[in-house]
Amino acid sequence: MVGRRGVSYRWCGSGVDVDVLSCRLALLLRPVALQTFDAFPNIRFDAGVVKRQFLEDYGTQYTDEYNLARHANMVDSQGNTLFLVACQNGHAKIPKYLLEKGANPSHQNNQGQTALHYAMTYGFYELGSWLVDSVEGAGADDTLLNKFGLGPYDGLTAD
Repeated sequence: MVGRRGVSYRWCGSGVDVDVLSCRLALLLRPVALQTFDAFPNIRFDAGVVKRQFLEDYGTQYTDEYNLARHANMVDSQGNTLFLVACQNGHAKIPKYLLEKGANPSHQNNQGQTALHYAMTYGFYELGSWLVDSVEGAGADDTLLNKFGLGPYDGLTAD
């Protein structure tokens, strides 16, 4: 199913597409989101399920076994996860909740952008600080480069 803006989310391995606008609305309307994400255990992301950190025009590739199970790292057609989109829009509570449910804080989309790339580019510096904090934050990797060879502190594109 494709949403109004032509973007859809797919629960990896489940065969169910969820409209991106519905996902964002569900996350903002916490009781609805809880019905979906409360089914996920409170387990931090296991980096061992990453097959390849970044494939250009694909993003982060996970193991086949991981993709066969329901997980919090579903992607849209651009390789964006809900965690990445929430950080891109400056939300603080949603990424924290998704992290508890197993979101990958270092996931890269089709262009290699991470949540940290977006947070820093759009001026969400407090969120960016939380993302890289390995003790009380998400523990995102701030050394990852996008397809333009830029790190999170360098911007999104060479332009």
